[in-house]
Amino acid sequence: MPPILDAGDIYAADRAGNLSPVVKSYPHRIYAPNSKSNSVTVIDAVTYQVIDSFLVGHQPQHVTPSYDLKSLWVLNDKSNSLTRIDPETGKPSGTIAVTDPYNMYYTPDGRFAIVVAEQRQRANFLEARSMRLFHSLAVPCKGVDHMDFSADGTYLIATCEFDMAVIKVDVQQQNLIGCLMLEPHGMPQDVKLSPDGKVFYVADMKAGGVHLIDGQNLRQIGFIPTGKGAVEAGHQALNQMVLNQIQQFVTGIDLVAVAAEVQETMMNNPGMSQQDATIAVVTNLLTPVQNNITQFAPAVVESAIINNGGVALSEVFNGTDQPAGQFFQSYSQTDLAQTSVESPIVIAPFMTGDSSPFPDWGFNLHGEAYERIEVWTTPLPDFVPPGRWRVTGVLKARVSGSEVEWITHIGGQLGDGTPWLLTRAHAAQLIEAGTNSFFVHGDDGSQADVQVIDNDPHIHHAYLKTVPDGSLEDNLSQLPPSASVLVHTQSV
Repeated sequence: MPPILDAGDIYAADRAGNLSPVVKSYPHRIYAPNSKSNSVTVIDAVTYQVIDSFLVGHQPQHVTPSYDLKSLWVLNDKSNSLTRIDPETGKPSGTIAVTDPYNMYYTPDGRFAIVVAEQRQRANFLEARSMRLFHSLAVPCKGVDHMDFSADGTYLIATCEFDMAVIKVDVQQQNLIGCLMLEPHGMPQDVKLSPDGKVFYVADMKAGGVHLIDGQNLRQIGFIPTGKGAVEAGHQALNQMVLNQIQQFVTGIDLVAVAAEVQETMMNNPGMSQQDATIAVVTNLLTPVQNNITQFAPAVVESAIINNGGVALSEVFNGTDQPAGQFFQSYSQTDLAQTSVESPIVIAPFMTGDSSPFPDWGFNLHGEAYERIEVWTTPLPDFVPPGRWRVTGVLKARVSGSEVEWITHIGGQLGDGTPWLLTRAHAAQLIEAGTNSFFVHGDDGSQADVQVIDNDPHIHHAYLKTVPDGSLEDNLSQLPPSASVLVHTQSV
């Protein structure tokens, strides 16, 4: 690992103009991965003009420079591949196979590239020269994605976005040191070491703040609330305003008058289908809603941003980008609603798909406005903090060719209601290590401890059991099935 120039500032060598001789001949370029179009856009960093674009693998997530600075790797997450860009020419120059490359970092000594395989819950250590897999480390958390290294390069801290935790990994031994649950719970993402090398800052987009982590002792030493973010507040305000406009709009629709106008349009245009006539009519009726949104949206967004600690849009945009004074119009929900009601009754052309000005919004002719909802699941976290935890459910497997069932997982909830699910082997490991104990609660108030049985001559692996099983209520094997995934929803 290169020596640190200043013990009080690990970023002392990372200053403007301190470029490696390797890159002096490279053109100044910005490479932007486009996950939806499976491409990379090349931008001239001096003129800010797009000068090139080329296709890569499926869902490129990041572009990572190699340790020797002679390659740029495009991480094609869903194609299980890396596309190499030659930084001298700015052109792609080959693809190699790499499993699940969501993100990638190089160890401080440059020996290994660490591919963060988020979906597979692994940190894959690749030999930097050959880019061949050297070691694959399984991590005990969901959504591992970002990491940073200690000042001496001996360990790293990585965030687990879907498990509300961070993990510590020994870089030299390439093994797991520990896992830390963060408070308040959220979705930790980016992590960066402080200049003095003492504190890891972990940005949490759901908890609305930054966790302070003592990496040496793997403990949380603070939390700095930052709020949900001024830009996000503006985004939400705009969404709500558009929804209000649409709801006001569809409430006043006169379907009889619309139907009559459609029939008249068909009569005046022989051969026109009813669908084309309907689209023609409703397209002409959207103008007041569009005008309202255009007129009031900037003031709504700016007000929300300023109220959440952001900078006024008028200070961000060039004055030529928007009509003069538009950012400073007064805004009133009542006035906006009244404007909508008094406007001519119209129907938006939302049925026309991508040609619609708001293609993601839908409606039906009964006046019901609705929004699209995305639903997805993530596995429950295979993690619990040290302590004593109640088991409320189990998962079982049947031995092939027999009626014998054995417990594969135990599950329950943390104190804040967060569900957890441990594998049999993980639960047995925690019990035998003495860091955790688990119990089943009977209806009579009794508690039956979960024990590890590893000396049964008829079963060739350790298994879990409540001893003694005094009743059906405190019998581990009689518990109902545990949930195995978290269901997430997001309004789009």
